[in-house]
Amino acid sequence: MSQRIVIPIQNNSGLESQVAQHFGQAPYFALVEMDAAKIVKVEIEKNTSTHMGGTGDPHGGILSLRPSVIIACAMGPGAKNCFEDAGVQVLQAIGITVSEIVENYKNGLLQPLTAVCPHHHHHHDH
Repeated sequence: MSQRIVIPIQNNSGLESQVAQHFGQAPYFALVEMDAAKIVKVEIEKNTSTHMGGTGDPHGGILSLRPSVIIACAMGPGAKNCFEDAGVQVLQAIGITVSEIVENYKNGLLQPLTAVCPHHHHHHDH
């Protein structure tokens, strides 16, 4: 079964890209397509949302990528609810790079995301 996984990332380095600490403030998103637990394609999408601190909605653009799973360190409740309402599974990231996170996902180690930011803020101590 084919899976489309979106992971918010800090830099554009393919599978070695580092995960971003907050979904909406990520400069890029990695779109990883998998088929039968094998990576078939990796695309890096620039975050074109103006969210970067609390306004705009990056989740609208992400849904246009048709993800089946989103793996993140943290996100706001609005984005999380939007994804779940659209039938997208939201999981907690374990790992530093896209490669590590995908490997942990394949091995069934990721749990549903619980690190929800209750409000918009400008400090980054997640």
